[in-house]
Amino acid sequence: MFAGGGTGGHLFPAFAIADEFQRRLGSNCQIRFFITGRDLERKLIGGRGYGMTRINVRGLKRGSLVGNALFLPILSLGIAQAIAKIIAFNPDLVVGTGGYLSFPAVLGAKITRRPAFIQEQNSFAGVATRQLSRFADLIFLAYEQAAARLAFREKCILSGNPVNTAIGTVEREQALARFNLDPTKQTLLILGGSQGAASINAKITSSLPDFQRLANLQLLWQCGNHPASIASFNSSGVAGKALAFVEDMPAAYACADLILCRAGALTLAEVTAAAKPSIVVPYPHATDDHQTKNAETLVEAGGAILVKDDQLAALNLVSLVQQLFSDEAKLFAMSSAAGSLGRKGAAEAIVQRIFEYMGWR
Repeated sequence: MFAGGGTGGHLFPAFAIADEFQRRLGSNCQIRFFITGRDLERKLIGGRGYGMTRINVRGLKRGSLVGNALFLPILSLGIAQAIAKIIAFNPDLVVGTGGYLSFPAVLGAKITRRPAFIQEQNSFAGVATRQLSRFADLIFLAYEQAAARLAFREKCILSGNPVNTAIGTVEREQALARFNLDPTKQTLLILGGSQGAASINAKITSSLPDFQRLANLQLLWQCGNHPASIASFNSSGVAGKALAFVEDMPAAYACADLILCRAGALTLAEVTAAAKPSIVVPYPHATDDHQTKNAETLVEAGGAILVKDDQLAALNLVSLVQQLFSDEAKLFAMSSAAGSLGRKGAAEAIVQRIFEYMGWR
């Protein structure tokens, strides 16, 4: 059984690990996901053929006493539901990939005396990982510095972030055809996470008239469930495509000559696996500003340019993109730097260690 928060950033690492379990075990492997009930979860998990089990859970609303009044009662209910579901499904093990959904699932596993494992994507371990570290059997980290916030470092294993193994393997021509893009144009891929990013969407929308004047450029824009952004793009005359959600991310990365994105841990793991240059705009309200910390290694290596969220509105984005596209040597150096940080094989390493812990062959 897997548990990741209700966003793509927690789900996609779980999918990579689950896929590796299935590759090794074949028909002897059955996988089920705990979910919060969000449409995105049902679409992504159901589309992969995995079972789903809903439990009631919610995260803390920072700075909101009223909003947190029901936190403990709902958490208690979620733990009780997780215990009941684990007993009913009788899994060999439970894997949590971060977010508040991991807490009742991993705790329920230990209460029912089953092995439980955690995969932490960020450079600063989140609240759920910190609280669960005493219960987890092993903790897989994407960043070495994440161990600094954990009390049980002897359980920690540096594995990297699991990503789709197809990332970095798709041919550019095939990928461009997948999205009906022009192979003669340079492509800017815009990612705001599975739910979109308001400040990035606003910046792209306001920049569309200037992008329209660049004849050699096209956009592939994942804007989240924001019909107004898609409508603005479709009426702008800018070449390319705007989509609420991109399901074929390996193809999207293969299309990209440059990426504009948030600095979520999974996004950066995919960017480095694809060896693509990027402009990163960390989400300013992330816990402990962990997105900025996630980005620092990539920026310091020369693989990305950092733009603070509060500087984005005033930035001449089109000029920056045009400058980068006109400097092939710069883009190549950024790509090489990003690729040097790409850590492939994380899912295989995680599953191998779990197999060893479980005494499986």
